[in-house]
Order: sequence, then C-alpha cells, then structure tokens
Amino acid sequence: MASQQRDYILRLIEQLRQFLTQIVRLRENGRYDDALTAIVRAQERLFGLPADRFLGASPEENFTLLTRGETPENAREKCVAHADLLVEIARTYAAREEPALAAGAWRFVHE
Repeated sequence: MASQQRDYILRLIEQLRQFLTQIVRLRENGRYDDALTAIVRAQERLFGLPADRFLGASPEENFTLLTRGETPENAREKCVAHADLLVEIARTYAAREEPALAAGAWRFVHE
C-alpha cells in the first residue's frame, strides 16, 4: 500500500513539473491570465479538490489539506510542490505589475 501511495505521489509530482514548465512558458510569453489559470489547475490536481476549497484558506488550512493522510515524505513533496506553485503566482503577479498581489503570494510562500 505504501509503495502504491509513493508511486502515486511520484506521478503527481511529475505532472506538476510539467505544469510548472507550461506555467513558466506562459508567464515568460506575457500570457499572465493563462499562467494563473494553469496554476489553479495544477493546485486543484495537487490538492485533489476544487479551487474554492483551498483558495482563500490560511496557510495552516492548506498545510492540513495537503498533508492529511500522507506519509511525512509524501507530505513534504506535496508542500514543496505547492510552494513552487506559489512562487510562480508571485512571479506572474510581479510580471503583471501587480506588486501587492505578488507580495501577498510571497508572504504565503514563507508561512
């Protein structure tokens, strides 16, 4: 069972890496809205929940949603992936010249 769960997490992380590659490409090409949409889709995949369940939640609530029922190793992988997505949110808002939103995303990364 633990092996199957680990395989699932590894596949999920690989999918998220592909999402990140797409997100970076979109951001670098000035397609900020598309990048933000792709980030939300990646987060939905990571959380296994619709966006309304985690957008607007506190960092602590998101941590609980990400780690509940996970082994420590899998929980860490999911949290790192989420931090990577939050970094891309901050970079995308910065590129869109929305410093307040970028600052909020950076704060979330560090909490």
